[in-house]
Amino acid sequence: MIRVFLADDHRLFRQGVASLLEDAPDIEVVGEADDGLMAVHCVCELVPDVVLMDVHMPGINGTEATRVILRKCPRVRVLMLTVSEQDEDLFEAVRAGAHGYLLKNVDADELVAAIRQVHRGEAVLSPSMTARLMSGFREAERRPPANDVLPLTERELDILHLLAQGATNREIARALVLSEHTVKTHVHHILEKLGAENRAQAVAQAVHLGLISSSTNTSHRAELTERELEILRLLAQGATNREIARVLAISEHTVKTHVHHILEKLGAENRAQATAYALQQRLIPPE
Repeated sequence: MIRVFLADDHRLFRQGVASLLEDAPDIEVVGEADDGLMAVHCVCELVPDVVLMDVHMPGINGTEATRVILRKCPRVRVLMLTVSEQDEDLFEAVRAGAHGYLLKNVDADELVAAIRQVHRGEAVLSPSMTARLMSGFREAERRPPANDVLPLTERELDILHLLAQGATNREIARALVLSEHTVKTHVHHILEKLGAENRAQAVAQAVHLGLISSSTNTSHRAELTERELEILRLLAQGATNREIARVLAISEHTVKTHVHHILEKLGAENRAQATAYALQQRLIPPE
């Protein structure tokens, strides 16, 4: 029996899918959720075989819920079932680890067959989305590496190294004999060139591209717990304590305590240093 969980914020749609799956003798619906946070909690508790996951839901979206679920419960298989035909949603779902991506206009028989395929370990995509995915891969192959498209200047690399050490604009200005305004302008250009929203993301991207390496001493590090690794990955994305608390359904105080332990264990003074070290040591995968 294939145990299926439904995650969608439209009750009528969930009821319709549950009703049609009743006709499949080898499929059983074991639970439902109407938002991403509830989906993470329930799936990790029930551990179904297959999750039918919508992309756009309240709480956290289906893509982020998928990423968290697969980190916590790697045996669960996630099949995105959505109205979204946006390339960005498709690519994000694939990067999050989804095992399939179907549009909601799929026939009932095709949906049942897709659930069985995903359960067997096969990948499933709607035909139109397959073409988009292949086109995206071809475009990525033609695109030059990010560090070749917008190379950093020597001065920007100097500042990036100091950012990785957690230096403030004032400290960077003092070290490089620049004005704080000039440093701020350089930091803005660095974020733009690396496609980063904040300093932690910039450091993560720079380490991934090999532009810098962590100078953190790596000897005798205490092992991070699974929860600390989850939080570290979110830190590398530039998430705030509040955002991390929302994604992982824990209190901000608990997040703050975990972050403190992470910095202690990694011997880092701040989030940027922790991110750089974690990426260099492959404690977390680059996004």
